[in-house]
Amino acid sequence: MSNSDVLHIGIHAEQRPDQPAIIMAATSQVVTYRELNDRSKKLALYLRANGVKAGEHVAIQMRNNADYFVACWAARRSGLYFTPVNWHLTPEEVTYIVEDCDAKVLVTSEAEVPVAEQVVAKLPQLVVRLTNGPATGSFKSLQ
Repeated sequence: MSNSDVLHIGIHAEQRPDQPAIIMAATSQVVTYRELNDRSKKLALYLRANGVKAGEHVAIQMRNNADYFVACWAARRSGLYFTPVNWHLTPEEVTYIVEDCDAKVLVTSEAEVPVAEQVVAKLPQLVVRLTNGPATGSFKSLQ
């Protein structure tokens, strides 16, 4: 097994599907390797079905939660670049970062949707907009 194989979540999902991949200390939420693999694969397929191509960019503006890792792994397995965006930033700062990386996708935490909506209003190239909460405004639910 090569080093790149060890890094791929699918290998871990096959070898230790029920072991924790993520343990959120603040909430005690546990996500197994199988769950992380399945959820990231589902998101990767969604991104591809919505026209996001390998080599394009995803901006991830999320608080500390397990969905952040789902988004990262979905991007990685799709051949996408991803840029983490600090959720403490102003709408202008977020807009600058998202525009600068030429993101086609914005994934955000439910609490950041109001800021993210301001970003979307200025950046029509964001063809996919997802939140880890319920669908609201121009954002569809990641769930």
